[in-house]
Amino acid sequence: MAHATINRAHAFSTGSPLWIIPSPTAETPLLRRIDWYLNFQLSRARTHQSRTLDASLKDILTKNHLESLFTVNGPANLPAPLAVIADEHLPANIVVELPPSNPQNWVQAAHSVWTEFGKPNVRVFLPQKIDPDFFAKYWPNAPTDEVSLVPL
Repeated sequence: MAHATINRAHAFSTGSPLWIIPSPTAETPLLRRIDWYLNFQLSRARTHQSRTLDASLKDILTKNHLESLFTVNGPANLPAPLAVIADEHLPANIVVELPPSNPQNWVQAAHSVWTEFGKPNVRVFLPQKIDPDFFAKYWPNAPTDEVSLVPL
């Protein structure tokens, strides 16, 4: 299976409405540039802390058996992908930043994001530890014109 590989000089060309990038964006100058074009939304989101419920409110919810309404389902403390609308800042509609993970899981997470967005043309900025051959091994078959890779 062959995917189109784009060099860094042409990474900002048009052609893919969905971009998938690795986190942290400080890893390479190219990723820092994407964050800069997005007004540092990626960097700021990483430092954002969600508000917690006050103890008295938690007590009221528990007494009324409503605590499940305000409980996030799923494993605790696992970072989720971050999607940012980018159509006014970059030649893409959406940039999705995937949290760090082992290489095989990262490729599978990228595939899941691509599938959830309806399988549009996608540009995947590969983390430094993933090369195009490794990516091709773990990405399910897809037409070559839908997936383009940018090795970092």
